[in-house]
This record gives sequence, C-alpha cells and structure tokens, in this order.
Amino acid sequence: MYLLRNFFSIPGKPAANILHYKQSRMKSFDNTIAIIRQLRWIAAACSFVLVLLTCISASAQSNATRITGNVTDESGLPLGNASVVIMESGKGVYTDDNGQFIIKNLTPGKYTLKVNLLGYLPATTEVIVTAGNTASVTFKMEVNATILTTVVVEAEREKETIQRLDDVEGTYLVAGVKNEVIELQNSDLNVAQNYARSVFAKVPGVFVYEYDGSGNAVNVSTRGLDPHRSWEFNIRQNDIMINSDLYGYPANHYNPPMEALERIELIRGSAALQYGAQFGGMLNYVLHSPDTSKPFSFHTQVSRGSFNFINTFTEAGGKAGKLQYYGFYNHRSSDSYRDNADYSYDAWHIDLGYPILKNMWLKAEVSHMNYLNKLPGALNDSMFNENPKQAVRSRNYYNPTIYVPGLNLNWAITKKTAVDFIASAVLGDRNSVQWLGLATTPDTFNTQIGSYNPRQVDIDQFNSYSAEARIIHTYDFLQQENKLNAGYRLIHNNLHRRQQGTGTTGFDYDLTVVSDPEFKRDINYISMTNGFFVENLFQLTGKFSVTPGFRLELGKSDLEGKIVYISDSDLPQTIDHNYLLFGIRGEYKFDQSNNLYGGWSQAYRPMILKDIVPATTFDIIDPGLKDATGYNADLGVRGKIAEWLSYDVSAFAVQYNDRIGTLVEQNDTGATYFFKTNVGNSLNIGLEVFAEVFPFEPGNFAKWVQGFSIYTSSAYMHARYTKGNVISNGQNTDITGNKVETVPDWNIRSGVSYRYRGFSASLMYNYVSEVFTDPLNTVEPNASGTLGIVPQYHIWDMNAAWYYKRFNVKASITNLANRSYFTKRPTFYPDPGIWPSDGRSFTLSFGVRI
Repeated sequence: MYLLRNFFSIPGKPAANILHYKQSRMKSFDNTIAIIRQLRWIAAACSFVLVLLTCISASAQSNATRITGNVTDESGLPLGNASVVIMESGKGVYTDDNGQFIIKNLTPGKYTLKVNLLGYLPATTEVIVTAGNTASVTFKMEVNATILTTVVVEAEREKETIQRLDDVEGTYLVAGVKNEVIELQNSDLNVAQNYARSVFAKVPGVFVYEYDGSGNAVNVSTRGLDPHRSWEFNIRQNDIMINSDLYGYPANHYNPPMEALERIELIRGSAALQYGAQFGGMLNYVLHSPDTSKPFSFHTQVSRGSFNFINTFTEAGGKAGKLQYYGFYNHRSSDSYRDNADYSYDAWHIDLGYPILKNMWLKAEVSHMNYLNKLPGALNDSMFNENPKQAVRSRNYYNPTIYVPGLNLNWAITKKTAVDFIASAVLGDRNSVQWLGLATTPDTFNTQIGSYNPRQVDIDQFNSYSAEARIIHTYDFLQQENKLNAGYRLIHNNLHRRQQGTGTTGFDYDLTVVSDPEFKRDINYISMTNGFFVENLFQLTGKFSVTPGFRLELGKSDLEGKIVYISDSDLPQTIDHNYLLFGIRGEYKFDQSNNLYGGWSQAYRPMILKDIVPATTFDIIDPGLKDATGYNADLGVRGKIAEWLSYDVSAFAVQYNDRIGTLVEQNDTGATYFFKTNVGNSLNIGLEVFAEVFPFEPGNFAKWVQGFSIYTSSAYMHARYTKGNVISNGQNTDITGNKVETVPDWNIRSGVSYRYRGFSASLMYNYVSEVFTDPLNTVEPNASGTLGIVPQYHIWDMNAAWYYKRFNVKASITNLANRSYFTKRPTFYPDPGIWPSDGRSFTLSFGVRI
C-alpha cells in the first residue's frame, strides 16, 4: 500500500482562478484505510477459512489438471480435426491443424481417451493425471476406409454449435447462468481484423456498434445496454480484469487480437454477484495455451486485404522442464474504408506457468497494446448520403497505450477445496489531439492567426489495481454433492484526467500543450472498493439445483484537482458505493443434454467521471446524484434434441433505475442552467433464440459433405422508459413510455456452415431494425446528424478456410452487398454525428505451424 500511496500525484501549482477540491491526498487515502478497518471482520473471517482449509489435508488435488497430446498418422504427420473424447464424461475437444489438443479443468484420476477421425481406425488409451500437472499422450492413427462411427458424427456436429460452460469452472459457479462459449480454434471466422459481428454471430442479442473497421475497439452489448467500448460488461482476459477503470471509466481500451484467442466466454443474467459493478455480465477473452508436448512450437499468420490492410500475427510456446511459456506479437495497419482514417496497431503478450508444488500452480503474464487511429470526423445525413467514405477532419488522432500485468496462483487445498488468487493492474494512457466541432463546422485555415486553429489535447492516465481471492468447496448434504463459492476483491484506482489543453495547429500527432494553465481540467478520481460475495449451489435432487447468494460492496470515490470554470459547490467531491446485492438462480436437468435454467440478481453501475464533471459553466451536477441500480432476470431452456438440433431459448428482463440525464432549471435570479441528475427508469424485456439445425448425417447426403448446419441467433427487445424527464426546446419533457435509445426491436443473425475434411465455409446474414438516437425518440435528423433515427440495415458476410497439415488459407468478404449503413449516432467520443460502417472488403490470410 505504501507503493500505491506514492504512485499517485497531481501536477500543477495553486492559482488564483483555480479551485482545489482537496488540500491533501493523504486525507483521501486515510479515508479509504478507514473503510478497510471497518471491514477487518471480513479479512479475519477469510483468513480463518483459509487456515482451516489448509489444515484439512496435506494431500491435495488440483482443479487445474489438464491433458495435452498429439494425433498423427503412422508416418508422424499431424492430423487436424480429430475428435478426442473422455469416455467417462463425454467431454471432448478437437485437434488443431498441428494435430494438438488440450483438455483443461480436470479433477485428478484415471481417464480413458478415444480418438476418432474419418478414414482412420479409432484409437484408445488410458491416462493418469495428477494434481497441478499436465499429462501428455501421443496417438498414431491407423488408416481405415470405413464410415465414421457414431461418436465421430456427434463430435462433428458438436463442433458446429456454440459451446456452454460447465456448472463449475475452476473456482466459478456457473450452474443456472445464461452463458455462451465461442470457440475460435481452427475457425473460418474473420479474426485477423478483430471483426466482432462475425465472431459473435452465434450469440443472440449481441449488438455491435461499428464506427470504423479497424477492430481496435470492440463495442458490444446485450439486452439493450450501451455498447460503447463494451463498458456494461466486467471484461477479462484469462480471468484478469481489463476494464480501464471500473469506477471512473469502465471502457475497455485494451483489446487482445482475436487471432490469439482460444475462446470467448460470455456470462449474462445473474453475474453481478460474482463480478461486481455491471449490468451486462462478464466477458472473458481466453488466450491460447502453450503446446506442452514439445519444448517449442511456432505459428505465424500473414493477412492482406482491402484498403491496404496488412496483418502479421506470430505466436510461440512450449514446455521446458516444468516451466510452461507462451507469447505472441501482432501488428496490423490499414488505410481504412474512409478517407483520413488510417491506423497502426501493435500488441504483445508473454506468460509463464510453473507448478510450485504438486497441488499449486503459479502463472505470471503481461500484455501490451498500443495503436494510433486517425479520426476522419462525424458526418451529417446529407454528407453520408452523398459519400460515406468522405472525411471532414484531417488533424484528429486517438492513441491508447495500455499494459496489463497479472499474477494468478491456483491452489488445490484438498480434493474438494480449491482457491484462486489473482493480482493485476491496468496501466497506461488514453491520448487524443483533435479539432472538435459538429459535422457542419469545417476545420479550415484561420486567416486571422495565419494557421489552422489550435487543437484540443486530452490525456487520461489509468492506474487501476485489483486483488482477488476466490474459494470453492464441495461438501455432502442430504445425500447430494453441494458447492460453496466465496470470494473477496479489493480495487484501488486512480484515474488522472487532463482535458481541454490548447494544442498545436499542425497536422501530425502531437500532444504538446501551449496553454497556461496547461489543462482547464486537471483532476484525479480515486476509488477504493472492497467486495465480498458468497454463493452456494444446493443440489436438491439429482436433477434440480438452486444457487442463492449475496454480494457486499463497500467503497468510495474521491475527486481531487482543479477545474478552472466551476465553483467547489458545483461538484460532488466524495461518492460512496455501498451495496448489498442478492440473487438466486436454478437449474433443472431433463437429461444429460437438456436443461431448464433461470435466475434473478440485483445489480448496480457506478456513476463515472464524465457524469460528475460539468461540461461548461452552465452545467450543475446534482450533489445527490446516485449510481444506477436495478436487476437482471432470465428464464430459458437449452440443449440438444436427438442428433439434429442444438438450441437455447430464453426470456429476460433488465430493470435499469436512476438513469442519468440533464434537466433545465432556473436559479433564484431566474437564470437558466442545466442540471445533471437521475432522470428516470427503464425496463428492457425480450426473447433470445439460438437454434442450429443439422439436416442430415455426414456422408448420407453427399460424399463431399462432412458437416453442414443452418443456424439462427436472434433477439427481440422491448425497451421502454417507465418514468423520466429530459430537455426538449428548453423545457423538461416527460418521456414515460418512449423507447430506450440505441435498442433495436429486432437483431437477427442467421447463416449456414459447411465443412468437408480440412475445408470449411460460412455465410451469415445480419438484420438490425431501426433505433432512436435520443430518449425523445426524434424521427427527423437534425442539421448536424446528431439526432434522428438510425435506419435498419441488412448485411451479408462470407468466410472460408482450408487447413492442410501444417498450413492454412483463410478468406473473408465482409458486407458482401456493399451496403452503406451506420449503427449509431454517438453523442460524445469519437465525435457527435454519423460514423459510417465499412463497405465491402476482402481479406486473404496464410498461416503455418511448426
């Protein structure tokens, strides 16, 4: 904590026209220490539980046990797409194009593995795995021309469907939760461009906000929430939280390249108890694991595409003694679809894993991302209709530079008890230099000063630290196996925001500030929060389970610094985040493949820094401004019917109270001002449907069809304000019954997938109905393009891939019909107005594994 205390500082000296909200940073820090002292009973209880469980047994087993292996032909050449199934549980995976596979999260013991592949005889072997260790095995397949067995047919079909998490994943309870797992290994999806619409194609209800085709920012949401930088989710990479600042600016500025991902895990509904402040759920990017069957493996992928798109991705990993290692480097750049929108992106990652003890695994990792986007500016409707590729800005730039270090310790205390400790940080900057203005205001040469006008420089510095401990314990009760899950998380963030600095008049990326004082806003938003949760899975019968739980959050955010244009009384200086949240969910298993699930959970979303900082001298912030609160609820059924249908159908409700907005008020002298406060509530209800049909068995329809499916991933949403007021023509207007902005009634994605041996192809259709931009439901666009309906759009995408031994070739065509469309009219970043989505583009990729 001493290091944390000394890390934070505020530059600048007191000035007569500058207000300082706090005289001492130490006072804020002491306040947060006081919170911890109030919670010492929680720390004592956690310590007692850990000590007690440590004494239970010196002999321990690991929930992180895994099996890795290779599948080759008799000559030693690798075989991809082979199904590897654990006979005792039915759990299985596929080999990659290098013939390798990994099966994770196993309990220690003896397993029987069976490998099947078209044209080869099945192979079986027994494997013994011990806690905290990785067992490796190699299969050499014998050629056979017979028809696939039933097991292989099931495996082929299963690969076509989206996956689900197990009821227990490590130290996480997932039973009864709406969830999806997007498997990206050996897929034909357009991952080179981080193309979210393609990657999330089979997750119903995911809304993708597109303002450029770079893929540098992933903007997704579900159930009618705000998609801006996915900030309604608790976002993670390898279970490490990567939201830039959960309480000050929860946007996701760091995004890993999707070529590095093994899978994406998405949990919705009642996820707030385990993950804390959010309404959307949890989004976890899981990176590739090292190939532990050899000391070194290597994979590189090179892609080229439209608009001078260039992408190189290289990864390597292996096992040296007990040490496991993995890393990647990615570079991509493009001139982009629109003028003056070129970008350059670089990212790298390194992780090291080592078994400290037989039952203890330690993993250290660090990720880095840096990119520079040139921003072409927003358009109005007439500009968009004339030429969506045009630019109205040529001097605007955006540059985030983020580091994500993390340390993860997994300890299997007993066969029935395991704990996880995670310490991590998000460190870096979010920089921009822009000439700001509406689309109708051109950036022109100023003859009075003999140059272009000075640009605005904004700099955010993220210093976000978190420490998390989780425990899961299995115990017998009423002749059933039950599970207790608990955890504690400490977050300490310092968002240093410097805005409205007067920059240079040039055209290059330059953060030089020439004004005095340098920035009109120079503030620190310091948050410290303690979160503690408990959930218990009660297995009431062999088929029916109920999981109640609660989460206690005690925290506070302090604002320090200076803003030159407001008085001290206009700004809340201390904000408390104290919540006790409850939830319950259940699951009934009709059989091994089909189940009924549902749950209800309270949730909250803290007000962020932009909510409490007045934009101008005419703005006043309500001293009683509150966090948004509400709940998530869903009820669904999912599974497989025979061998021809995989499905997941659910209804949901999201109650979102105390939404923040602005009202028009008058002071005692009659002067008008804008009052930011909690303006109303909304209720989003809807239906999410995923269905994938396999119309015939492989080989029965045609010899050249090995896998074929038709799917739909669709959602209907009815989002309305249940009460509220906003400004209209200088008057406060009731919006009760109006549609919630940026929520389409219909979001439909459907497609077909085909596979034969190493070749696969898919065609996807996406329809999104029209949405309103504002709570007033304004229909006609205004002159600047900031208001009006976002029209419906229909988009087709096509992907294909061919894997042969160590090599692969991939091709993608996005926006096949070359439609001109846009998905949102943002009111703040990257600029208010229309940001056109990309037209038709082509991508071709070549890869090799060694």
